[in-house]
Amino acid sequence: IALGGVLAHAGSRPAHTGHGHGGVAAIMRPETGGFSERGWEPLIIKTVASRAEGVEDLLRACAAHADALDASGEAARRANERRERRFLTLARELLFEEASLRHAHAFAEALDSARSGEVDAYTAAAALLARAIAPADAGASSEATG
Repeated sequence: IALGGVLAHAGSRPAHTGHGHGGVAAIMRPETGGFSERGWEPLIIKTVASRAEGVEDLLRACAAHADALDASGEAARRANERRERRFLTLARELLFEEASLRHAHAFAEALDSARSGEVDAYTAAAALLARAIAPADAGASSEATG
């Protein structure tokens, strides 16, 4: 990472890079890129956008990286993780929205009891969840049998 003209690279001492990106590329450029025992070793590709220099090399390196991710199974693993995170986020949001709409009064009571310190936040949330997922007729059947 180049910050204020100083290069900080994991596992190495900062080295002065001078001005411009050429110094960074010269110091950080590994001879080869690809997977190693430590994972993906990126290849630093020097590009000059105003002269379209290095663009083809950069595109080839990006394609090689994508191919390596596919071949190693890493791309599929990451895609699965993204889908899982998306599902869990949506499930939490939808469950929260549904519970807060259907049980607005209970939600407000639980929040107030946690806010006041009457109960801890976990206890208040667990009680709200138990109330929200209880079958609609659970109270009626227990009253009838009790």
